[in-house]
Amino acid sequence: MNVNVRAAALLVKALVPHMNREGRIINVSSILARNPFPGVDIYTASKGALEALTRQWARTLGRSHGITTNAVSPGMILTDMTEGTDPSVLDLSKRSATAGERLGTPDDVAQVVAFLAGDGSRWINGDCIQVHGGVIFR
Repeated sequence: MNVNVRAAALLVKALVPHMNREGRIINVSSILARNPFPGVDIYTASKGALEALTRQWARTLGRSHGITTNAVSPGMILTDMTEGTDPSVLDLSKRSATAGERLGTPDDVAQVVAFLAGDGSRWINGDCIQVHGGVIFR
């Protein structure tokens, strides 16, 4: 909760007064916020709270400062954090991905973040973009 919710709230509070009109806030959530599994209860709750803050800030900061606030919600991404993950979980994630049956890379997420940071996303606000290769559909 300290990293995923409190830190984000403190950062937004500190930065908004210094942001340009039409600035961008992009939070990093997780598909677990909407598709949880046992054993990651607090992590899942913290990402759900971050998505709620994303929607709240989209409304309040959009009106008061012209700032858009969105989130990206990655699935299983190959990082140092996933190195110790049970191979059967990694395999299931690969087989579940409909986009090439592979795990995601940091660059897959970065491309979406770059889009949200750019002018082409100026009319996207309060959304959570799923970045998981088609593992789940909603």
